[in-house]
Amino acid sequence: MDSDNTLPLEAAPHNCIPCKKNKRRCDKKIPSCSLCIRMRRVCDYPEALEPINQEEVARLQSRIVDLEALVSRLSGYNAQNSSVLIHGGERPISNNSPNPSSEYLLQTFFLDSDILKSGKFSAPTVNVLVSDEIQEVLGDRSAIAYTTSRYFQCINPWMPIISKIKLNRLIETPTIELAADLALLLLGMMLLLELPVDKRPSQSTIYNLARQFRFALDMAGLHSLMTLQAGLLISVYELGHAILPAAYLSIANCAREGIALGIHHRDAPQMLHRPSNWISWEERQRVWWLVLILDRFVTVGSDDRPLCTDDPGNDMLIPADDEAWERGEMVPPEHVHVSAPPSVTVSPFARLSQACNLLGRVIRHCNDANLEPKYALDDMMLLYNTTASLLDLLPVDDISGAYLNPAAVCYSAIMKLGENHSCDSHTTNSRPIDLEAVSLARECVERSLQILKDISVKITTFAERVQRHLSLSGAEKISPLVLHCIYRAAITMSWLSSETGDEKYRIRKNICEKLLQTIDIRWKTAGKLFLTLPD
Repeated sequence: MDSDNTLPLEAAPHNCIPCKKNKRRCDKKIPSCSLCIRMRRVCDYPEALEPINQEEVARLQSRIVDLEALVSRLSGYNAQNSSVLIHGGERPISNNSPNPSSEYLLQTFFLDSDILKSGKFSAPTVNVLVSDEIQEVLGDRSAIAYTTSRYFQCINPWMPIISKIKLNRLIETPTIELAADLALLLLGMMLLLELPVDKRPSQSTIYNLARQFRFALDMAGLHSLMTLQAGLLISVYELGHAILPAAYLSIANCAREGIALGIHHRDAPQMLHRPSNWISWEERQRVWWLVLILDRFVTVGSDDRPLCTDDPGNDMLIPADDEAWERGEMVPPEHVHVSAPPSVTVSPFARLSQACNLLGRVIRHCNDANLEPKYALDDMMLLYNTTASLLDLLPVDDISGAYLNPAAVCYSAIMKLGENHSCDSHTTNSRPIDLEAVSLARECVERSLQILKDISVKITTFAERVQRHLSLSGAEKISPLVLHCIYRAAITMSWLSSETGDEKYRIRKNICEKLLQTIDIRWKTAGKLFLTLPD
């Protein structure tokens, strides 16, 4: 992936709305002009029509006719008869199916995107019916307002990927019918707030309803930022309740959808309209970062499973200040890269993004079976020192618990790094013994074992912090991202206890076990991990 993989920041064709209203000079920068940044106000640009090149239109129409004939022969697709199974019955997915030309245009977008590069592509409008069952589950506007309020109170602090300003604007719009992608997003928000007590999480009515409706929208060809956000919320639910391999596959599907929409790279073909303001631009950045985070987290517990997404380049922007974005205010430093120096103060979600970037590099390092011993040791220590440095930047006395997730991901990265090299051996079945390689492998093992011991002790201290946070804030606000490192620390403490007979290791293991049992009230993955621990 190219390192310059953020959304475009070129000039807009017209002055922004605030500058035009106040009759001020506008430099037309995207996503926000300099004056709006300085005034700390929301910067919106009006939609502008690009001049039509008739010669280019004629050429594109000719190409589309040829592709229509090709697609028709290959698929035999008939848009007028399209339907999908929803909630046990055969029913039309759309009350306003896209016309054949718009569908062929969308197919052309994937068959040969070069055709559309010089034009302005817009995905066809698909109006999918929201069933009575879904509307009944969501409730009236007051019930929806209550759901969103609880979501932004419990989930948003550790996963701020949905713009509160934009969502409230959509919900408060007096429309006759709820848009399908918005309904799916609201279902996802309800799902993450659900605490499955007397039944298996996979049997949840809301979960199955959300999964079926997401599949229906996919079959209908309805893809938007909200469908991707909803898919991510469903994936977090599956990840937090050990609904596997569904979570693994759902996250991969979200990665593909994000790439299809074009939010992963500034030069990729774009299915979405260009963001007209900073809030929308930042929201897309955050959604893609969550894709990267979940892709790495769902992979960290497995060996030799590749990631679905590339590592972010050093020039990729990390999320801006969380509170400022929620208010719609751009505050300095508004553009910070993933490789920013430690002196730059960033928000918790930005630190989580940096931690997930390091975790991804650790996973690729551990999956590299061809790494020579002389490079493996240097690479391991570089990754360890970099991750440990990021850990040192995180406040340990934060009462809100906002930095628990970045710390947990850093701990997971270091644990995986140490475990990967703790049992290294240098095989010499088919070649002469390389004494230097054997010596390096031995040193790598010794350092890895020491790293495991040291970091496991720190994780048990971290587990006590998480326990205090639970006592103060309740289980609803805890994230499933803290579980992996606690489980791996308990495994290491169990091994050290059996090897040394030292009572302190058994006590530290009990701390981790108690926390997993406590979090099981919120996330069933914790209980599954507890049952997996050795006696």
